[in-house]
Amino acid sequence: MATKPAQSKALPFLFAITGGVVLVMGLQVPLSVRGWQIADIWRDMLAGTPVNLKAAAVWWMIALAALVIGAVIARPLWLYAPPWRRNRLIRWIFGALLLAGLAHVGHSAGIPEGVSALVYLLASTMVIIIAALMAAIGAIFAMRA
Repeated sequence: MATKPAQSKALPFLFAITGGVVLVMGLQVPLSVRGWQIADIWRDMLAGTPVNLKAAAVWWMIALAALVIGAVIARPLWLYAPPWRRNRLIRWIFGALLLAGLAHVGHSAGIPEGVSALVYLLASTMVIIIAALMAAIGAIFAMRA
């Protein structure tokens, strides 16, 4: 049986939430470019039309991605306690690649056509809240396993 690491749960938990939110913010842009809008479900509900599967699938993909990335980030941080001085170069390289990837994705970001700025802001805010909650749940499951 593995021994429990003697460390705080705050570090893996906060990193998992941050990673889940950043992933979802990065995932939202390519989905929007391909026509999978997060605001479609709100537009359908406000118009009184039935919600289509494509609009609901976007929210499920985002929630599932945040749950998985929260668990994937929290588990190694929980198992391998700091300090990580030996892996400093790897962390810098990973951080630079993450920053370059987010900058690349951000070039195509914008408010989709046919969606008002307020509706898009509300939908994006809800996506971030859902991503934080799902990443937290994933982190809790990963740290208890």
